[in-house]
Amino acid sequence: MFAAKMKAYDEKILLAAPLRGNDLPAFEDRERWEALPADVRRIHMELGERYLGQAWSVIPATSFMEFEREGKRDGYQAYYFERRKALSMMVIAECIEGNGRFLDSIIDGIWLVCEESAWWLHAHNYLSLQGGHEPLPNVEEPLIDLFAAETGMMLAWIHYLLGSELRKISPLIPNRIQVELKRRIFEPFWERDDFWWMGMVDQGMEISNWTTWCSENVLMTYLLMEEDDREVTRSIKRLAQIVDCFMDVYPADGACTEGPGYWSRAGGSLCNFCDWVKRSSGGQVDLFQEPLVQEIGRFIYRGHIDGQYVVNYSDSGFKATPAPYTVYRYGLGIGDSHLTSFASALLAAKGLDADTQIVSLYGLLRNAFDYSEMKAHPAVYPYVQDVWLPDTAYMIAREHAGSSQGFFLAAKGGHNEETHHNHNDVGNFILYYDGKPVLIDVGMQPYTKMTFSKGRYDLWNIRSSHHNVPLIGGYEQRDGSDYRALDVDYKLDVDSVSFALDIAKAYPEEAGVRSWIRDIKLFRGGDSRVELKEQFELARSVDSLSCVFMVMNEPEMISPGHVRLDQNIVMQYDCECFQLQTERIDGHQPMAGLPSCFRIMLTWMNPGKNGNWQIKFYSM
Repeated sequence: MFAAKMKAYDEKILLAAPLRGNDLPAFEDRERWEALPADVRRIHMELGERYLGQAWSVIPATSFMEFEREGKRDGYQAYYFERRKALSMMVIAECIEGNGRFLDSIIDGIWLVCEESAWWLHAHNYLSLQGGHEPLPNVEEPLIDLFAAETGMMLAWIHYLLGSELRKISPLIPNRIQVELKRRIFEPFWERDDFWWMGMVDQGMEISNWTTWCSENVLMTYLLMEEDDREVTRSIKRLAQIVDCFMDVYPADGACTEGPGYWSRAGGSLCNFCDWVKRSSGGQVDLFQEPLVQEIGRFIYRGHIDGQYVVNYSDSGFKATPAPYTVYRYGLGIGDSHLTSFASALLAAKGLDADTQIVSLYGLLRNAFDYSEMKAHPAVYPYVQDVWLPDTAYMIAREHAGSSQGFFLAAKGGHNEETHHNHNDVGNFILYYDGKPVLIDVGMQPYTKMTFSKGRYDLWNIRSSHHNVPLIGGYEQRDGSDYRALDVDYKLDVDSVSFALDIAKAYPEEAGVRSWIRDIKLFRGGDSRVELKEQFELARSVDSLSCVFMVMNEPEMISPGHVRLDQNIVMQYDCECFQLQTERIDGHQPMAGLPSCFRIMLTWMNPGKNGNWQIKFYSM
């Protein structure tokens, strides 16, 4: 796909684009820096001054060792990300102010990063040829992971932005950046073809957002730092082959199977890659014209519910805030006004949102210099009414087009090995009302060593027992691509939309499930509601059958067979057939600020080999 288009990409095309397509100003272009809007300047100056004069933290070797020793990620990562955030913030502030006040602190930050034994995270030490069980980094074997590539990009931008100012102090500073980028990025990029994210050697890992995220950063680093045009074009063609591996496994419907929370580094990084290729070629190589690229872009607004809430599954949280500049540039690239309006709405809702744990220096620059254009653009959430993604069997429906009011339903089929972020969730559905959660997918806990280990499916939030799917005779769904939905049927009528599927094969053979037809239907109009119907056939009678529903807050019994959920939604069930139990789960999603959640279990009191039931959800 991309590699074929890149055959036309050569040094002549590259040289035709001024500054290799870079449209962002260096420090010397005072007119453009001083023309930034006052609120952009104020926010970035405040963030930069927060770090000015602060002592730089030491990153102990033993903090790197914590992952292998204890399975912890947060200690080392806190040091790591805060250092890069501080450096990036002060670079932007210095470029805005322009009087050298931040330069000494910036030099300290540059030197500290260049002195680090590893630019990769401790959790990614497995990329080493010696394997992942060594607790410390091998300084003789630089690895390119997500954040090594991100660090390389950051230093490349610092070199571009402030290289002339740093050179006045000492030419050894920009020279040090060049030396480290050659050693840690350029050389391993060509010496290694077995980093799994490259897709060139089968490492038993499915291609994911790593591929586009690493590739966009390596691409920018080459364009900003490599002086030899032939070497740049050679490297970009190799990167195009790598990104092709990502495109080859991506669903044709454009769905991000890692979840919308990962779209920014899957589809979003793909956008940045395509944007840089197009601009550096003077518009002669336009990867945005590929239909799959366009569908990947549209997914981010199709999966939007309201505000920060998104349709979530896999490891994605129920809140996601993609970078406005990425969404905006994607919209410009593919000519989609929904995307550009969505980007402006995101900007209006969240502002620059620069004060995040993981900071991209390029993202800070892009948001700052695209700010005025995005702010002037109409800010509208698309609120697409109906979405059907047939390749992944994801459906989305809202009661009213162009509005968050009323019911919002999303459900999925698929299988239980969709990505390495997979959850056992075939047949899961979520329900919102007036843009707020009613039935939720609990998402992911903070990463630990266990998250991507053989013990992954022992984590409660990944198991089907804590998704909105049945427990059958005590059996949960099993992980693996063989455990999947069959006979998926999506129907869109004038005043309703339904999603039916057989989830029997998502359960192990010993569960004895011959058929389990789950039918979820949204009724629009004066009597709007959502109905869940289930009809099943088992090989034998079982001791228990339960429907599980995950909610944020404790449900309230208002009458027999009627339970009030969040947003004053009533769940109605047959109280003569079902017994209701609730369980509080503490410590849920601390990253999202939610201290707990609740699991509702509706247990059928007289289970047999065959049966059916209906559960309704309506507004009080």
